Amino acid sequence: MILFYSANALHLQDKRSDIKIAKYQKSYFANSEISYRILTQIKHKDTTLMASIGSEPETFFELLSLQRAIKENSAGKHILIVPYFAYARQDRKTKSGEASIGVMLAEMIRNTNHAHVYAFDVHSRAITSRLGEQFTNISVLPLFAKELKRINPEVIVAPDEGSHARAKALAEILGTQNVAVIEKFRPKPNTAVAKRIRGEVSGLNALIVDDMIDTGGTAIACVNMLKKHNAASVSIAATHGIFSDNAIEKLLKTGVREIITTNTLLQKKHAKVKVVDIRQTIHNLFV
Repeated sequence: MILFYSANALHLQDKRSDIKIAKYQKSYFANSEISYRILTQIKHKDTTLMASIGSEPETFFELLSLQRAIKENSAGKHILIVPYFAYARQDRKTKSGEASIGVMLAEMIRNTNHAHVYAFDVHSRAITSRLGEQFTNISVLPLFAKELKRINPEVIVAPDEGSHARAKALAEILGTQNVAVIEKFRPKPNTAVAKRIRGEVSGLNALIVDDMIDTGGTAIACVNMLKKHNAASVSIAATHGIFSDNAIEKLLKTGVREIITTNTLLQKKHAKVKVVDIRQTIHNLFV
């Protein structure tokens, strides 16, 4: 197996002896056009490309360019792994004149791809359905479950109705039936208002589980709601730790016990943030 890593996935490099890391060259023309050239011999070899789609458009261009280069250089079986799929929240029009950018990106991957695609906890079913039959959405809940034994949560909390199934699945893995759901609405992007909570949380150690934390607006609203209903403690587990706009410090000011995330995105060390490593899960995909 030969592995390609895009620039934003280098922190996930697997340096085991049975894995060969491919080399490629990125060049710029005088007019700023970008070109990619594979330097490793891959003819008739099985390959894997690991590339996240970040908020910067160039990350998606790099993914497609490397995919094309691998295809045109006669590789064998190929796998695409997308640790983080940005724009997944832009899965539908919410206002006149908008575009479903996330759906567009998924369709472009499907239409130009010749591989099985794996991604971690993609936010929207509208996105995953566009990626075609050769797509697997990987859940990190089993990884979280191992870490959560240390915290011993007594109630799993869904931050909205859309996360209810995820909360129930984690509760089942942990062997508890205690699940609560917070009902919310968004008056504007990155702003969440919690209206009420369904389920018992008073006196219990609560864990909010979600697919991502961006500005932390949803999580903060949920923490405040849980505190209002006398939860003994509140922790948060989210697959993708984006943590924009100083989100970690804002969350900690609410009294959050601990934040758990993964390294789908490169994380800075923080005393109150536990980072769960997904590299073994990735390695299991091609061994």
